[in-house]
Amino acid sequence: MELGRAEVQPPRLRPGQPDALPTKTAKLVSAPVSGAIAIELKEAARFCGKIKGQEYAIDCLAYEYARIAAALPDTGDYAVIKKELEVASTKLSAVVSKNRSKTLPAGRVVQGGPKPRRTARALRPVATEALPAATAEAVKIIEETQTVLIRSTENSTERRRQFQQIVASMDTGTILLRSV
Repeated sequence: MELGRAEVQPPRLRPGQPDALPTKTAKLVSAPVSGAIAIELKEAARFCGKIKGQEYAIDCLAYEYARIAAALPDTGDYAVIKKELEVASTKLSAVVSKNRSKTLPAGRVVQGGPKPRRTARALRPVATEALPAATAEAVKIIEETQTVLIRSTENSTERRRQFQQIVASMDTGTILLRSV
């Protein structure tokens, strides 16, 4: 790589940081933007999987999907991903509300390291006894979101290829939930 080109490339950001996703100006489908979204979805599942207490996993994914959606543009090729992540987040939150634990506390999550990552809001737990049914419902929500995203690619081969990468990365969320 030429030295002169190094300053043109954006700095490598750690997934989970607010600036790790492309700016809201990314209107056209592209490999770098789709890759960044895919990485964020995988990191979301990893972040949620590290929480002690599997009862918090569904609300964590709802939180992470909303965080990722908030960084995406309202118009252009990625608007449908933003919308569907918002819908999935809302539906996952509804599952948590319907199955909320009366004994476990809600709380913010902080994961350490040189640059700690924390949730901006408290995550709510699902009741332990409701966890199997709630996780099955959450998996179904994610799978429905994946289906809608693939169907939204219309007749664009490039858009389909890029969206398939994003949809495949959502599998990490279903894998996390199935392991709960």
